[in-house]
Amino acid sequence: MRKGKRGFGNLLAFMVIISICAGCRGGESGERAENASGTALQSEKDTRGGDTDAIQIPVGSITYQRYHNDRCLYTTDGKSVVSQYLLDGTDKKTYQPGGDTGDIWVTGDWLYYSTVSMYSEERDGAVCRIPLTVQEGRELPATEKKEELFRVKDWYDFLDVTEDYIAYLSYDAIYRYDRKSREIKKISKGIRFRDDRDPRQCLVKDPYLNPLVKDGVTFCYDKEGKLFRLDLKKGNYKKADSELTKNGVASRICAGGDNMYFGTSEQEKGTVLRYNVASDTSEKILSGKAVAELLEKEEPWDCEESGADWIAYPSFVYGDRLYISIELCWEDDCDDELRYFADFVISCKEEDGTDLRYEEDLSSLMHTGIAKELAMEEPLPYYDETGYVRCCMGDYAIVTTTAYEETDEFAWMFYNLKTGKYHKVERGGKEQFYMYFIGEVPEEDSEEEKEE
Repeated sequence: MRKGKRGFGNLLAFMVIISICAGCRGGESGERAENASGTALQSEKDTRGGDTDAIQIPVGSITYQRYHNDRCLYTTDGKSVVSQYLLDGTDKKTYQPGGDTGDIWVTGDWLYYSTVSMYSEERDGAVCRIPLTVQEGRELPATEKKEELFRVKDWYDFLDVTEDYIAYLSYDAIYRYDRKSREIKKISKGIRFRDDRDPRQCLVKDPYLNPLVKDGVTFCYDKEGKLFRLDLKKGNYKKADSELTKNGVASRICAGGDNMYFGTSEQEKGTVLRYNVASDTSEKILSGKAVAELLEKEEPWDCEESGADWIAYPSFVYGDRLYISIELCWEDDCDDELRYFADFVISCKEEDGTDLRYEEDLSSLMHTGIAKELAMEEPLPYYDETGYVRCCMGDYAIVTTTAYEETDEFAWMFYNLKTGKYHKVERGGKEQFYMYFIGEVPEEDSEEEKEE
């Protein structure tokens, strides 16, 4: 995987990754928009500018649910402190539950956390919870009433938390704690994970490269690369539908409504499948042939070669359309070991894959800061020529202008799918706080940065 797209690294040089999400649900605001059908700038390019209306993102369309409820958002330093914010990023308060505070998960009534910290030498501990009470309109974690729910071994992170169960990862398995019986079951018993010591790599990913759980269902790979469907509600698993696996599954998928959307890892097949979680059925909505014909017609990237490969990554559903990130890859004419990458976006009708179009304006925003190879001891065996699009929150597609977080050219953009305008995320601004909701947490500036 390419360095610039291995995750998010440092957002504007000072952000770090939080690992697991509850699912990608972007676009709910867009579903209510009248006649929402693709990027607004297909016809009104003169409306494009660096400023939009004030960024307004409804809580219901925020991507990650594990870190907030309808009142507040919580983060942890991974050691002993839990921080609480209002949803607009103001009024920060800190709490110390006592002891190590590792990973967290927030619901309307409880703050769950593990006593195993990323900084701990030991991987054994417990999962605890703190009641969240509301007094005079203020949410207060009642740390004095914390309780231990169950003990864990070789802990890694939460996977899903509901009223019926808590699913979590160890370094080599997936477990389910039943709230009623208080029993712990190893769901993935019989599935041999890969030996890379990162269990997230065995799970299908959302567009932010975090494990995707939809309505209690997720998918994982075994050591041989076989795909399995895990039902966290029932606590069982089975081999995935052959239609999902016959051409391989692309490393990023997305969810929308009742469905998950899978791309394939073999570009010559290029199929995009819609998988219905409730019925456990899949159907093809877009063929690789249709994508190839569109690329030949639009020529979205001038790579001057004939052997380019591409992979389709379903990114998000907005209104009645499915947006798909296309990753193009080709070899250097003079150096067989050097490869180039470029991303752009296409969209189609979510219902049946028709009305396929190249999203030129959204794609061109990703090309505004062409990245150059970073200075390092060993040159990179690739060049990333563009930024990328991940998902959307409300009406806004989340875009970067270059693939390399380490360069000054790197910037986040909120692209309004309804108006076609875009807004650059400024350091310290309210928009930056929204990045919490896609799994990013800003750190305090270091003393060196403050002096500068």
